Amino acid sequence: MTAKEYLAQARNIDHDIRDMLEEVAVLRSMAEKTTAILSGMPGKATKDTSRLADTVGKLIEQEKKIDGEIDRLVDLRTEIYAAIQQVADRDARRVLHLRYMGYRSWSAIAEEMQLSLRQIYRLHGEGLKKISVRA
Repeated sequence: MTAKEYLAQARNIDHDIRDMLEEVAVLRSMAEKTTAILSGMPGKATKDTSRLADTVGKLIEQEKKIDGEIDRLVDLRTEIYAAIQQVADRDARRVLHLRYMGYRSWSAIAEEMQLSLRQIYRLHGEGLKKISVRA
């Protein structure tokens, strides 16, 4: 694994968590739409209760997965932060921090640091060389 791949893991996990949260929102919406139907007729008094139970079970399962991914993301971000802090050059360190901890675009980093994109890319490359990868 390259230093760049190592540092990019946090963004990938963050995107996965966001996707999982969207799925939870869909499941929650489905669970809320499954309501009881009351009637005076004998027989089944509700819609398919097993459907509601299945949806709630999936919702709980997905939330557990999200919790696990959040824990993994927090641990990884702590590791990445420590790795970035080892870079001696302050500007290179800041580029790495803004890119991999702040998920900023190259142009946003250049604007914030008041440097050209070319300088940002150069600092990024220098910073990556100083990162020790933990596989």
